[in-house]
Amino acid sequence: MTISDVAYHAGLTPGNVVFYEKKDFISPNNVEDGRRDYHKHDMEILKKIRLLRTLGISLEDTKLVINKEIGLADALYTHINRLSNLTVNTDASFTATAIEICTKIRKDLTSETPFDIDIYFREYADFFDTYTGELNKDCVPLALCPIRRFLARWFDWHFYFVLWTFILYNIGLSMSEQSYFELGIDICVMPLLLMFILEPLFLMIFTTTPGKWLLGLRVTDNNGRHLPYLAGLARLFSIMFGKESGTYRYESWFYYYILYQKCVDGETLKWEYDSNIYVKDESIWRSIAFGIECILLLIAACFIISRPAYPTDVDNKGDITIQEFAENYNELLPHNSYRHLNSVGKWVDDIPKGTAVVNLQENIYPSYRYITENNTHGSYHSNDIMKGVYFTVEQENIARPDSCIDDIRNLLTAFLKAQPEYDDNPQELENILNSISKFTSFEFTVYNVKISCIVTSSGYKYSDTVGLFQTDKNVETYVKLEFTMTKN
Repeated sequence: MTISDVAYHAGLTPGNVVFYEKKDFISPNNVEDGRRDYHKHDMEILKKIRLLRTLGISLEDTKLVINKEIGLADALYTHINRLSNLTVNTDASFTATAIEICTKIRKDLTSETPFDIDIYFREYADFFDTYTGELNKDCVPLALCPIRRFLARWFDWHFYFVLWTFILYNIGLSMSEQSYFELGIDICVMPLLLMFILEPLFLMIFTTTPGKWLLGLRVTDNNGRHLPYLAGLARLFSIMFGKESGTYRYESWFYYYILYQKCVDGETLKWEYDSNIYVKDESIWRSIAFGIECILLLIAACFIISRPAYPTDVDNKGDITIQEFAENYNELLPHNSYRHLNSVGKWVDDIPKGTAVVNLQENIYPSYRYITENNTHGSYHSNDIMKGVYFTVEQENIARPDSCIDDIRNLLTAFLKAQPEYDDNPQELENILNSISKFTSFEFTVYNVKISCIVTSSGYKYSDTVGLFQTDKNVETYVKLEFTMTKN
């Protein structure tokens, strides 16, 4: 039987069962995953403990009875005398009923009828349901430091979230380019899956998790040993999907608050019956480190989420044709994009049948012009060797003009990663991509490729965060962006 099963059949709580196990009243078997297996013999002992402790017999005398160092009849006789001599600060109803039960049990023990302890639980059900004071004392102690535990769980969840966004970024995906459904999967489902894989592993190897380590918390089994992987997995499953929070679950801040409040109120949480959590130390450096790590975690999350993801490499390299350039470029587009470049580098729609698309023209798609070996400027074909690309965009009287910054970064990445010099110094391209900003002119040469961007504007205000924006609708606004990239 599980701890919940044996507690239910014995009329106790799992906290009582753990307490009596620690006091060596019972010795259940340990199974492979670290959980304990209780037998009928354990249940009978627990029932007898419940009977004696509810009647008011001390824990020491109860253990003597369980170990058969004194007989049950003798222990009850001694207890009847003690109850009879009580004169002050006693509950008369409790005393009278306890003496009645003790006397009845002693009488039944002398008869030839087999002793059945359940008879007394049924006959005096109100008594055993009402007077549970001694049993309430026989429970595992309150797990301390609820605030630390609350913050550790909060940190762990966000740690797995940032770790997942980092994985997405390194495989060429970005949350800033995803649909709402994909965002829901990446925000709620995948970090949870990552947590279920890694957290039991952390507990098995280190007896802690990143958040618990920062705050000095450790988790072991009830024997002080490392939790087996399956035991850690069962513990996490109980935390995430247990009934402690009613209708709330892991994704709700209110869920964490409910668990925190239960801990403050002294309630033993379900997953604490098969594990112990304790504070290794409360050094001030841990609090400082926790604050610093939270700030770094937030910065990392904002940086990774907002940044477009680029593939680690491109398929086509060397002297590439316009078609090969378009293939490189299309790899950089969001995978849910409805437009891509065709074999001659022109924008074409790629809308699945039956899909409703609103405001496809909301963003500007610059018309790219190409420079080839055969023609410096002019007509070209898909198999012409590409030597450069340029475009010009003009926007008038638009409150928030398009900076085309993503288009520029895609052009740079698709073309410069194809150059032989890129493999010798890939960091230079990374530095350039990080340095360019919205509506800012620049000019530089890298990998033997000359790049320039000239921005002219009027009537706009400039902000580092949003770029150009209109402040007065009565003022005419204009912005022109000229981009050129040519291989020397």
